[in-house]
Amino acid sequence: QRYDSCGIGYSRIKSENYSLAERVWELAGPYELANLACSHSSPQVRLYAFEGLCVLLKTIKNFGHSPYWRFRFQPSDSNIVELEDILYCSLLQLQLDHASAPSMTGCTFSSCTVSTTAKRLGWHLLPTTRQKILEDVVLQAHLESPEAEQILKNRAENEATLETYLLLERLLSSKPHLLQYVAMFQKPRDIDLIIRYLEHDRYDMVRGGIKAVSVWTLKA
Repeated sequence: QRYDSCGIGYSRIKSENYSLAERVWELAGPYELANLACSHSSPQVRLYAFEGLCVLLKTIKNFGHSPYWRFRFQPSDSNIVELEDILYCSLLQLQLDHASAPSMTGCTFSSCTVSTTAKRLGWHLLPTTRQKILEDVVLQAHLESPEAEQILKNRAENEATLETYLLLERLLSSKPHLLQYVAMFQKPRDIDLIIRYLEHDRYDMVRGGIKAVSVWTLKA
């Protein structure tokens, strides 16, 4: 089994896997899909179940109905809020699910990670307040991960809070290249730290110091 996109091959036809997923979307309700997304043993099934939630919420928001639930799901504001809650709770768990699954998109065979794929499917369907909570969960659970690093970089560039500064500072010993993002906060206390990096005998720390000086000069 693979996790396939809606169209594969040169002709972009639906695969048997995708057609089976659509059948599940027709038969299962939102809570059943959420249960499959969070607890099924197969990462492919977890992704297809979560995609079903995303398709349902997206089509109801945009068109007032979903082709898979046309005759048994009456859209309303309260139902949309409930679906957002279900999708959000599912993504809270799936974004920490780093299992991989074989996949096919177009003519390309590859593998995908549950966490990355789930965020690609559902992230844009949630309000910014919930997106921030999802990011906070990643920072608390996996601060050393590449995903957490990217979150901190984005926050340093767009929302310079003390919390972001302190988290970046915690990571400097293992990731000296992050000094350039610390420098964005323009704290005088960091000048001595930058000088120490520039005078260090490790190349990665010197490089981090050079980038930090460049950022500091640019910001100033």
